[in-house]
Amino acid sequence: MAQSVQYWGSGPHQSDDGWERRRQWRQWRAQRDEARIAEAAQREAWRIEQEREARRAWRHAQREQQYGGYGVGYGYQRGW
Repeated sequence: MAQSVQYWGSGPHQSDDGWERRRQWRQWRAQRDEARIAEAAQREAWRIEQEREARRAWRHAQREQQYGGYGVGYGYQRGW
């Protein structure tokens, strides 16, 4: 009577039983995750810089509107 056997190893041709491949996949996954984190950080830094630039432009426009371009940054407006 023949019994069916399930074999979960990598086969007799591979002496490390697949552990080396698993370790390699784990390293690749870690590298990919680090790259994704670095890319997300770059995108976030770019977004923050864009927000800063927008705030600078808004403040500049407010000063231009308030002072008419004269005396900007000095706290007064020319009298002539």
